[in-house]
Amino acid sequence: MVGTAPRLTGERRKQGTLYRLDLPAHSRTALYGGLSEQYVDDPAFAVDTVSVGPADGLIVRGVSGHAAEWCDAVTVLTGFGVDLSASSAGCAILLVLDGQSYALTYGPLGRRLLDQQRIDSGFGLRYAASAAAQPEVDDVIRAALRSPRPSMEAFENIVPRLERHLRDTRLPVNGTRSATTIGTDGLILDVVANPVTLLADVRAVATMLAYGPQHPELDLVTHVRPLPADAPLAGALDEQLAALLGGQRPEAPLSWRHDLCLDSPAGYLESASYALTVGNVEDHACDELRVEDIQAGLRDVPVDQRCTALREGTVRVSTETGMPKLTLTAPADHWIVAEIALPEYRYLYYRGAWHQIHNRHLTALARGEDSSLTMMMQLGLHRLVATAADKRSRHTVVRAFAA
Repeated sequence: MVGTAPRLTGERRKQGTLYRLDLPAHSRTALYGGLSEQYVDDPAFAVDTVSVGPADGLIVRGVSGHAAEWCDAVTVLTGFGVDLSASSAGCAILLVLDGQSYALTYGPLGRRLLDQQRIDSGFGLRYAASAAAQPEVDDVIRAALRSPRPSMEAFENIVPRLERHLRDTRLPVNGTRSATTIGTDGLILDVVANPVTLLADVRAVATMLAYGPQHPELDLVTHVRPLPADAPLAGALDEQLAALLGGQRPEAPLSWRHDLCLDSPAGYLESASYALTVGNVEDHACDELRVEDIQAGLRDVPVDQRCTALREGTVRVSTETGMPKLTLTAPADHWIVAEIALPEYRYLYYRGAWHQIHNRHLTALARGEDSSLTMMMQLGLHRLVATAADKRSRHTVVRAFAA
């Protein structure tokens, strides 16, 4: 089963995309939590309970029109007549199989029918890395972490590099059947109208992930992803950050934890002098830069302008205390690391951008059991893990550390 199938030759196939869902429970009722509320509440889309062989599930599909090429297969699998337009159709079958939830999507709207936060990040790429069994997979991961000073940028570059490497490789699934990756989260499977074959494919994928070549580094890096600056949540996180920058406790549920730390983009926390320009402070000289110095410059700035003021600020550094020569100028927001921990996800403000990490994937980072994971710990993220584990206070924890 391990090995690499031939690369794509451009032939046309009827295809669906398999995703694994990250749900708090795995039952037909829990599957509703994997659907996008936008489409569940849309009268143009219908949701029904189905069974695919022995697997309980749901089906959600869009408005009828000219039949897409995969409609016949979905009809045979579920027993529900599906006759949708190929140009605007969407369909998703959600299944619980062997105690795990999956979604099989069809058409241009298929993935959008799912709650994007419930898609298991990196599922497709982790399968590709295991099924391909290529030494290059390990080489790509380790090469990105081998620099003397690993960075979040190198950390995040692992995923697109692997995605490009494996994108056109047909991966063995079950006997002669194969799959390809789409992005990092999904596996493209050839459409089948036989429930036995479909469930055998899904079980084969699960078996490979459980018992095939393991890449613990990949399991972690696929769950650290940048949050787009225009994402709705980014604005809410900025509001929380603005409160922290003013030395205030953000208005948020008590289950949210907030931490603010000082980081050095170039490692100059020792034997250096600093000149800080941020908010209402200009060329503030100090031999030791502290989070409180940055907060002092922003405290009297209107709360809705603090994040902008931070991003427009600068820190100039001299590598020798007291020397007038300044050797480095870096954006002020590159000196701040903030963490906002929600029940399921943690959001890191790092080098001027928000990053999302699933809570359950910080365990391996904190343990550092694998040598490559130990290298990742040099990023300084483990310090935030330790900070968040401090249960003594629900208020801002301010700690300075060198990355």
